[in-house]
Amino acid sequence: MSTLVDLFREAANGKHRDNIVVCDSERELSLKELDSLSEQIAKYFVQKFHAKKGNGIAIYMDKCANYVLAYVAALKAGMFLFSHILMLERCAYIPIDVSYPESLLRDILKEVSPAVVCTTEKYLKNLPEGIPIYTFTPINSSYENIQLPKVEPHDRAYIVYSSGTTGKPKGIICPHRGAVVSYQFRFSTYPYGDDEREACNVFFVWEMFRPILKGIPMYIIPDSVIYDPQSLCEYLSEKLITRMLFTPSLLETILDTQSDHFVKKSFRSFRTIILCGEVVTMKLLDRIKKLLRNVQILNLYSVSECHDVSYADLTNYTVALEERKYVPVGTLIPGVKVAVFNGNLEMVPNGINGEIFVAGPTLAIGYVNRPELDRIRFMTVPEQFQPELGERMYRTGDWGYLLPNSGLEICGRCDSLVKIRGYSVEIKAIESNLNELSYIASCAVISIGAEGDDKKLAAYVVLKETVSRKKIRADLKQRLPFYMIPSFFVFLDKIPVLPSSSKVDKKGLPPINPEADVIEADSLPQTPTEIRLAKLWAEILSRSDIDIQESFFDLGGHSLMASRLLGKIQREFGVEFAMNDLFAMPTVSAMARCIDDSELKHRGQKRNLAKAVEIHDFKYQIMDLHLRAFWRSVGWTNRYYNGLILLTGVTDVVLLRLGLSEEDYTFLSHDVDTVIHAAAYVNLIYPYEVRSNTVFKALQGVNVLGTRNLLDFCHRNKIKILHYLSTDAVIPEDLDYADEDIDSNSCDIDDRLCGGYAETKWVAEKLVQRAESRGLPTIIYRLGNQAASMLTGKWNSLDFIYLMLISTIRLKVSPKIDWMMEMTPVDFSSSFIARMATERFKSGIGKIFHLINSNALSWNQVIEWMRKFGIAIEIVSFNNWIQLVSDDPAPESQQLKKLIDGMIRDETYFAASTIYRRTNTDRELKEINCTYPIINETLFRYWLEILVDKKLIKTPGLSLDMEGKVCIITGASEGIGAAIATELALKGQLRVVLVARQTQKLEELAKKLKSKGCHASNILITKCDITSISDVENMVDCTLKTFGNIDVLVNCAGCMYYQLMKNGGKEEWDRQIDVNCRGTTYCIGTGFAGLAVYSGSKFYIEGMTQALRQEVLEYGIRITNIQPGDVATRLASRSIDQEARTKYDFSMAGHRILDTKDIASTVLFVISQQPHVAINEILIEPQAAPI
Repeated sequence: MSTLVDLFREAANGKHRDNIVVCDSERELSLKELDSLSEQIAKYFVQKFHAKKGNGIAIYMDKCANYVLAYVAALKAGMFLFSHILMLERCAYIPIDVSYPESLLRDILKEVSPAVVCTTEKYLKNLPEGIPIYTFTPINSSYENIQLPKVEPHDRAYIVYSSGTTGKPKGIICPHRGAVVSYQFRFSTYPYGDDEREACNVFFVWEMFRPILKGIPMYIIPDSVIYDPQSLCEYLSEKLITRMLFTPSLLETILDTQSDHFVKKSFRSFRTIILCGEVVTMKLLDRIKKLLRNVQILNLYSVSECHDVSYADLTNYTVALEERKYVPVGTLIPGVKVAVFNGNLEMVPNGINGEIFVAGPTLAIGYVNRPELDRIRFMTVPEQFQPELGERMYRTGDWGYLLPNSGLEICGRCDSLVKIRGYSVEIKAIESNLNELSYIASCAVISIGAEGDDKKLAAYVVLKETVSRKKIRADLKQRLPFYMIPSFFVFLDKIPVLPSSSKVDKKGLPPINPEADVIEADSLPQTPTEIRLAKLWAEILSRSDIDIQESFFDLGGHSLMASRLLGKIQREFGVEFAMNDLFAMPTVSAMARCIDDSELKHRGQKRNLAKAVEIHDFKYQIMDLHLRAFWRSVGWTNRYYNGLILLTGVTDVVLLRLGLSEEDYTFLSHDVDTVIHAAAYVNLIYPYEVRSNTVFKALQGVNVLGTRNLLDFCHRNKIKILHYLSTDAVIPEDLDYADEDIDSNSCDIDDRLCGGYAETKWVAEKLVQRAESRGLPTIIYRLGNQAASMLTGKWNSLDFIYLMLISTIRLKVSPKIDWMMEMTPVDFSSSFIARMATERFKSGIGKIFHLINSNALSWNQVIEWMRKFGIAIEIVSFNNWIQLVSDDPAPESQQLKKLIDGMIRDETYFAASTIYRRTNTDRELKEINCTYPIINETLFRYWLEILVDKKLIKTPGLSLDMEGKVCIITGASEGIGAAIATELALKGQLRVVLVARQTQKLEELAKKLKSKGCHASNILITKCDITSISDVENMVDCTLKTFGNIDVLVNCAGCMYYQLMKNGGKEEWDRQIDVNCRGTTYCIGTGFAGLAVYSGSKFYIEGMTQALRQEVLEYGIRITNIQPGDVATRLASRSIDQEARTKYDFSMAGHRILDTKDIASTVLFVISQQPHVAINEILIEPQAAPI
C-alpha cells in the first residue's frame, strides 16, 4: 500500500507538476513549487530542529498556502502533524485550532512536546517561551545531503484533537493508510473532471490534500469568508469553484439567507457538493436538488477515529419526503468493515438497531497517552468474528443498522458525544470542566434539538455560592473551545438522579425556560434602539430577554445564526453590517450605539468640528532658520526633479512614526523633501467616529489622525513640502460658484457638511491650512469625482458613478432623474499633481487647486450615448429602479444598494449640485499651455469599449442571453471558423466545441482563447473529418458527454478552389463535393437536440435548408443560411488554376474583401436573437463586389 508521501511524489513527478494546486488570497503554488519548497523545509526541520521520524510538528496558524507547505514538509520528514496539537514517538503532523484558549493550548503543547511549531507573527504571543518556532522565514542554506526517512503505510501521518470525556481533548493518531484508502476510493468512484477547482475550509486537514494529489487547484477559503453566506457565495462564484465539502448546517444557512437567484448564480460552476459532519435531512436534500439541478450531491459518513466509512450519491435519490426524515449515508467504502452489535457484543441481523463498530485499514492507531480509552474504544474483535472483521474494531457510539445491500443507516448516538454544526462535542468534557470550578457543586449538560436541527447545549448547575451566568461563561471560555460553551445555564437546588443507579436522570431535568434567565436591571435594554435590537436578537437566539452587555456568541449565537441576524437588522434599521462588524460589536449595547451614531445627521445633532481642529492642531512654530534652509535647498528654479518624494500609500499614517521603525522614520525625516498625502478612507455612509467599532473609526483615524501625523513628519528635522489631496466634499452641495479661496469659516460650512467623510476631510484640510499659516509650504488639491483613465479606461470599482453606469447597463433600466454628473479623468488629475510636485511647486505653494470639472455631464446625455452604443435603456420611476437594484444579486448592484441606503432618500439627491470655480487651476493650466478635459461622446464610447473588452459589460446588441450555451463549430482550425469560435467564446460567452482535422491548430486556438479570459472548462477540442459519418457521431457523443446538450451548430468546414470547368481537376471537384455537400449533410443528419441556429456557407445547402426549415419548425429549431462572398482566408491560396484566380479572385486587383471577423460578428448577431425572430438567409459580400 502507498503512503501519502508516495502519492504526493508520484503526482509531483507526473504530467500535472506545472499545475497550480494551492491558491490563497496572497499567493499560488504549482505542484512543482510545492514539492521543491516542502522538500527544503523538511530537510531544514531535520537539520535545524534535529527532527527524526516519529517526531511531531505542530501547525498553529490560519489556513493559508504556508499551512499546506508545513503539512507536506512534515509528511516528507516522517513527522506527524497535529492540528489541535499532539505528539508521540513517531513523526506526524498536528494541526492546532487557533480558536483554542491559551490554557488549553499550553496543556496540549506540554503533553506532546513538538519538535517545532509552525506559526506566524500573529500568533507568536500565544505560545509559551522555549518552544521551537518556525515562521517561514527564507531558508538560505542548502541541505542537499540530508536524507529524508522512508515512510510506511502504518506510520503516523497526523493527529487531530476531539473533545474527551474527562474535559481534556483527546488526540487521535491517524496513520497514512487510512487517508490513502479514502483518497483512492474517491479518486476512482468520484473522479475529478477537466478544469476542476476545489475550495477547502471545512475539515481542512482531511480535505486539502485530496485535490493536490490530482493536480487540481485547491482554493483556501479564508476563515473570515466561510461563515458569511454572501461573502462565501461571492467567493465561490468569483473563483469558479466546481467542488466543495459543506456541513449540512452551513449549506442550509446559505439557502436560508440568500436569494435563489443569487445561489444559482454563485454555484453555476459547481459539479459536486459533498455533505459531511451532520445528518442530512430530506428537506435539505429536496431544497438543494430543486435549486442546483445539475450538481452531484454526495453524503459522507466519516469518523475521526476511522476516516471515511461510507458514501451515498444522493443526486438521483427520489424517496418521497413523507417516507423518512433523514437521507441514508450509503454503502461502505471497499475494505471498510462495519458490524452492528447489541449491548452484549452480539452481532444483530441486518435491519436491527444496534451500536456501530468499524474495522479495516482506515482505523486510527489509537489515542495519545490514553491507554484506558484505547481499551474502551479500540476493542479486540470477538474471536468468532475475526475472520470477517480482523483483530481490531472501533466503537463509534453511533446507533444504527445495516441494510441487505450493505447500506448503512444512522439513527443517533448511544453515548455522550454529540455533533453540533460539524463539531464533535463530548458532553462529559463540559461537565468535567464545570465541576472543576470552585463555586459549582454538581452539574449536568444536555444537547437540545433533534438531529438535523440547530442543536444547542444547556447546563444544569448546582452552585456552592452565588455567581452570575456571565461569570460561568467567562471561566469556561478559558478552558474550552467556543463551540463547547453552553447556550443556556439553569440553576437548580439539586440534580435529579435515578435511584437504581445513582446516575443523572436527564429525563427528570426541567425543560429550558428562557424567561427564567434573570437579567440585572442595568443590563436590560433602555434606549429605543436597544429595545428594537434586543427583540431581533431574542428571535434569533430563541430567548425572551437579552442582556445587552452579553456577547451574541456567549448567548449561544454562532456564525450561521449571525447571518440571519444581520439580515433582520438590515431590514429593520436600513443599516448593513458585515460579519466582521458583529465580531467587533458583539453586544446589543455596542451595536445600538453604532446604529444611533450613524443616524446623527437625521436627528439634527451636529459635531463641533472646530473643536476637533483645535484638539488635533500641533501648533508648530517654524523657526526662520529652518525656513531659510528650506528655500536655499530648493534654489531659485521651479524644477525639483532630484528631490525625494514620500507617497503616503506606502506607510500606515495612523500609527506612531507612520508604522516605521524609529531608525527608518528618523532617516526618512532627514532624507525626504516632499510628501504627497493621498491616503484617505473614502466612505460616503459612515459617520465621523464610532468608538465601539474599529471599522468605522477608520474615517476619523486615517483622515484626521493620519494628516496630523504627516504634518508632524513634515516638521521633523527639516521642512518638507506637503501636497495634500482633499475633496470637493468639504464644500456643501448647495453652495454655488465656490472658488478655491473660499473662506469656509465665514459660511458655517462645517454645519452644512454631509456625512463623516466630508467632516473628517474638512478637519484635515483645516489642519493643513493652519500649518501653512505658520510657515509650512503646502499645496491643497480638492478633487471632484475621478472618472476612468483616458488612456486605460480603468475605473475605481467602488466609485458611485461607475456603479451607476454598470448597474444601468446590466439592468437596462435607468431612474428618471435630473442629474448633472461632475467627473474628471483620473490620469489628468494625477498628471497635474505630479507636475506641480516636480516642476511648478513654487508657484503653487500656499494655494488651493480645484480638480473639479466645471462642464458637468447630463445623465440623460449619458443614457443617449449608451443607446447609440447599442445598449437599450428603459427609463423607470425612481422607486421602481431602487427595487430593481435591490433585487439584482450582482456585486455591483449590491454595492450600489449600500450607497443608496446610506446616502439617498429620494430622487432629489441627484438634483443637488454645487457650481465650482477654478481660478487658480485655470491660471496654472494656461501657464503650461494645457486645457481641462471635457467628457465627450468619443471618450465615453472608448470607456464603454474597454468595459466590453474586459467583460465587465456584455457586448451591446446581444438581446438574448447566450452565456453558457453550447456551440459546435466545424472547420474551426483557421479562417472563418476560428474567427467565429473566438467571437462566440469571448463576446457571446458560449461553450465552444472546436472541430477540425488539425488538432494542433485547435490547441493553439484554445490557448489563445484562454489567454484572453475564456475559461478552459468552456472549450472542448474534437478531431473530426466531417466526411466520415463515424467521426461526426463520435464528435456529437463527446459533446453531449462533456456539456450535456447542443444549442448551436456553425458548420464552417469546407474547401474551395478557383478552377475553370474546362481545365478539369476531378480530384478537386470530388473533394469539394465530399466536404461541402456530404460533410454538411452528415452534420445536419446526426440530429442535434435543442439546435437553435444553423449557419452555412455553401450554396448547395440552400435548397435543402428551405425544406428543412419547414420540417423542424414545430421543434423550435431555426435555420439560417449565411452566404459570404470572398473572405480573406488561406482557402483561396490553395487554388492552382491561375486563370480562374485572375478572373474571379478580384482581391488580386487590390480590392478589399471580407475579413473573417465580418462573418463571425454576423453569426453572433443571428444566434443572439429572441426565440420569436427567425433570420432565414443572410448574403454578406464585399462592398466592391455586390451581387
